Amino acid sequence: MPEEPPWEWVAGDPVRAAQFGLATGILIGGFGALLVVCLLALAGLLTSAPSLDAASPAWTILVLAMATANFLFLYLFPRRFPIIGRLGISPVGVRIVLPLRGTTFPWPQVRDVGPDWIEVSSGTALRERYRLTANQAERLSHFLGIPRRG
Repeated sequence: MPEEPPWEWVAGDPVRAAQFGLATGILIGGFGALLVVCLLALAGLLTSAPSLDAASPAWTILVLAMATANFLFLYLFPRRFPIIGRLGISPVGVRIVLPLRGTTFPWPQVRDVGPDWIEVSSGTALRERYRLTANQAERLSHFLGIPRRG
């Protein structure tokens, strides 16, 4: 197995990354709890809430609203605020370490690099854009040999 080139790690904003991780855990946990309650109501095992029967449109609206909130938070928040805990740069690609997950993108999947953001293709129709701290953007621009825009 060939040896992997070394990674240069650039630290992010630990406070903002921790806040994002906490909010993500709360939203995902709340959505999971809501789904469990809905499944219990559909199975007829939930009798403590007689005002909401299993066929109530309130359950559907509640689940759709929570799913939409999760999607918008996980998709839009990283575009507006630098929440990357660590950024790894290597000839192999770029490694983005978020509070709850980490992903490595080979350089062909990096679509664009801006003055304070990076846009990557995750293999779906959606492109993911992440805001970077000033230090992360500086190191990434220096590694790629492109002048900083903006």
